[in-house]
Amino acid sequence: MIKDKIYENVLNSLKDGVMVISKDMKVITINTALEHLCAISATHYLNKSFLYFSENNSHLTEIIRKILQTGQTIFEFEYSFLDKWGGSFPVDIAASPLSEPNDSIAGAVLELRDLRRIEELKENMQFHKWFSNIEAMASGMAHEIKNPLGGIRGAAQLLQMELKKEGFKKYLKVIIKEVDRINNIVENFFSFNKPKTINFRAVNIHKIIEEILLLQKESPLMKNIQIKLNYDPSLPLVEADEEKLKQVFLNLIQNSMEAMKRNGTLTVSTKLYADFQILSKKQRAPIRMILVEIKDTGEGLSDDIINKLFTPFFTTKSKGSGLGLFISHKIIDEHRGRLKLIKNKDKGTTANVYIPLRRE
Repeated sequence: MIKDKIYENVLNSLKDGVMVISKDMKVITINTALEHLCAISATHYLNKSFLYFSENNSHLTEIIRKILQTGQTIFEFEYSFLDKWGGSFPVDIAASPLSEPNDSIAGAVLELRDLRRIEELKENMQFHKWFSNIEAMASGMAHEIKNPLGGIRGAAQLLQMELKKEGFKKYLKVIIKEVDRINNIVENFFSFNKPKTINFRAVNIHKIIEEILLLQKESPLMKNIQIKLNYDPSLPLVEADEEKLKQVFLNLIQNSMEAMKRNGTLTVSTKLYADFQILSKKQRAPIRMILVEIKDTGEGLSDDIINKLFTPFFTTKSKGSGLGLFISHKIIDEHRGRLKLIKNKDKGTTANVYIPLRRE
């Protein structure tokens, strides 16, 4: 009995999903990680046919049958696992025979490794790689861009003082104005190379969203747009920089409204997010996250475009700078959170913002 309890504790301590299947294709054991991974309850599958579990993933049935027949171990990488709601996510598969002391096959052990976290880490590493490259490029280009701009502006001011015809002076005013605009863009972009202080304090996410929506109320973009708010009333305060989060949510909400072209529904939802936690370096205790979803019913974006939207200067807008989402991503990254854009199944796009409840 003690040994059985130890084996059970070992299985439930594993981070990968594990299932043990008998020789007659009955489910013997399901560990806690597999329950979380597949969003299932072990009690619904124990002592039932494995076919009940794999009804949406017939390939897993083929693998288990092959193991029971041949006794070989099978590995497959990046298999698209279909859940019971019709969604899919990538997993690595490791399946091996369960042997008796006399080496006969008593069943099979199926292991599923969730690759979603790995993909998110890769995306995050890609962002940091982009940012490092931009920092290096920025330090070399700063003077090369700003010095000529200063020369053009100075020359235009001198000409403005010398010329007497008002018509020519107007042209020079345009030149000075446009030079200042370019200089502004350069200043804003290069300012991200300088370390900034983040003013962490307890903030109310709902209050931030309400203030942004109030400011946007008179915007022409809001015409004919319906706003739906699905707030979790039990949501606690979050340790964050209020002004920086306002910048993020303002950018995301404006993007959603522009995507709908003055007609559609903007839905803002908040909730505690239990599926993902970060680990505190000090206390080694997991820190929970909150999730803010900003969903629109616009035309939507292709996966190819969504993958490029965090790239600096990439934009789908005729007058966009291509820095809004890049900056927003960096702010959320500074909070040790995540920012993801997802193409809706029906219509439009959803921006998911994950923020830790507290700092380490």
